[in-house]
Amino acid sequence: MPFAICSLKDFSRVDPTQPFCFTACTDQEHSLICPQDRIPDNALEHSGPWRCFRVRQTMDLDLVDNFAKMTRLLVGNGIGVFSTSTFNTDYVFVPENQWDKARAMLEQHHFLPGDPAES
Repeated sequence: MPFAICSLKDFSRVDPTQPFCFTACTDQEHSLICPQDRIPDNALEHSGPWRCFRVRQTMDLDLVDNFAKMTRLLVGNGIGVFSTSTFNTDYVFVPENQWDKARAMLEQHHFLPGDPAES
């Protein structure tokens, strides 16, 4: 499933109950990560397509070592990375054109990434 990372005017056109809707709001911006086919019409700009790995191992919020190793492995091999987390789960996004390389690399190093669309 391809994803987009969006900059929005506001969240008025976002349905937060839809699966895979990640939002962030600061004093400077409104951001959204969503499936590419759900980019709101009030998006100021967006980046994509990205593909997403759901990190299958539930991680203690105090433990970041495995997640850091995984992202360093990807970045160290020239793969762009964007990540976000929920309370229980980490998600790693890579450019769609690097998906196969990233998946093979993670599996080779026993990280067992999962695709949210497969769940």
